[in-house]
Amino acid sequence: MQYFEAYNFYFKSPKWWLNLLLAGVCLLVPVAGPMVLLGWAIGFLERSPRQWKPGDDFDVNKLNAYITRGVWPILVQLVISVPVSMLFGAVWFTFVFSSAITMTPRAGPPRYFFLVMPGYFIGLIVMSVIIHIVSVPLCLRAALTQDFAQAFNVSWVLDFIKRTWVELLLSMLFLMGTSLLVGIAGMILCCVGYIPAVGLIQLAGYHLWFQLYDLFLQRGGEPIPLKVQPLETRISDEEN
Repeated sequence: MQYFEAYNFYFKSPKWWLNLLLAGVCLLVPVAGPMVLLGWAIGFLERSPRQWKPGDDFDVNKLNAYITRGVWPILVQLVISVPVSMLFGAVWFTFVFSSAITMTPRAGPPRYFFLVMPGYFIGLIVMSVIIHIVSVPLCLRAALTQDFAQAFNVSWVLDFIKRTWVELLLSMLFLMGTSLLVGIAGMILCCVGYIPAVGLIQLAGYHLWFQLYDLFLQRGGEPIPLKVQPLETRISDEEN
């Protein structure tokens, strides 16, 4: 795993600043924006070796092609994350509401408050880790097969996790630590740099996905069946 290459890769394009700015703008648009961003990234990250080529830079004229590639993995992410978020949100609301009702001015918070609160946050952290570990192989399959149902190949997903679980955890920790530094650096630039900084963080995460996939294949994993043309080839065909 080349962790810092996940960031360095995007500065190899002559138009890196514009690419990162547009990537950050995409993330300001709910749902559709992340679809566009991921669809654009898939177009060049699925290639091996990964090198910038003419036509790889973000092109607003190709938004339809981008969103077509990005829709399935984003939907997979939503299917995984939304129910868990709703569950933890409901638990939090119930906990806070019941604590407020039973709280008295003299006694303060109920006794169970100091037991449930740490358990809640520990459970939230553990579930976040589990979601990350599971969502990476699911999203990779959705992105490369362009098939929602194909993403949920349980045996393949378990094999992916089995072969790369250490690197999955390390990549998550790496992205968490570096995203804080990159975000601060963006804020220092009069806050203007925060938008491309956020775009860079998201793109670095996608790059790590495909590095993990490369590692999985090197360790004998089954390749994901591709069902679509490379993005640049399909766009060329549509233009003709």
